[in-house]
Amino acid sequence: MIIDLEDAVAASEKERARRETAVALAADGGFAVRIGAPSTVEGARDIEALAASGVAPWAVVVAKAEDADELEEVARILHAPVIALVESAMGLEAAAGLAASASVVRLAFGAVDLSLDIDAVADDDVLAPVRSRLVMASRAAGIAAPIDTPSLDIEDSARTRAAATVARRFGMGGKLCIHPRQVPVVASAFRPTPDEVERARKILDAADHDGAARVDGQMIDLPVLERARRVLAEADAGAGAAPAFAHDNIGADR
Repeated sequence: MIIDLEDAVAASEKERARRETAVALAADGGFAVRIGAPSTVEGARDIEALAASGVAPWAVVVAKAEDADELEEVARILHAPVIALVESAMGLEAAAGLAASASVVRLAFGAVDLSLDIDAVADDDVLAPVRSRLVMASRAAGIAAPIDTPSLDIEDSARTRAAATVARRFGMGGKLCIHPRQVPVVASAFRPTPDEVERARKILDAADHDGAARVDGQMIDLPVLERARRVLAEADAGAGAAPAFAHDNIGADR
């Protein structure tokens, strides 16, 4: 669960939200907290309030992350790992450095703010290079795959599933959710499909060594075998499991 102190909270409610966040953390520290950009007045107040609570959140989701040094300072003050939310052109340009920061455990994508920043439409074809860049930066830094932007379609499960499927195809590791009903839909979309599992088993059954083989007319070599093993491992890990994160503004992770 991610408690949101940033854009989802009206300016008039910021102080009350910070107080209630401190109460929630004291009762159960297993929350992540999204804060405003550290360089902003509200972001600085978020950090101050969390530090004063004396309880470290499970993670700090830093909105509009653009500077690795700022993220290091946030982690130092709050004694918590950072999820860097990339949602501006400057943040995207800095993605490799953000991912390489010792305090950052994951990148996340904020498509609505990024699209506004670059004056673009938040369609999948427009955002494809962004997803690929975040995946590459995360992989190069050796951290978990990034969390995709949330689907704004609360009522339409089919559209949420389709959006999650696109994210998985790009190599994203999960997807933020803005409503509890999205969580099982997203979690399911990030698990291998029955067809993928069947195909993976067929590949591994046909290959009795790590060299090249042929399955249904397709050449099967070591990378394809490794992909098949990974699919089966993900299917086994996801069988009957609840998503790693669940509730408003959360990442339903593989």
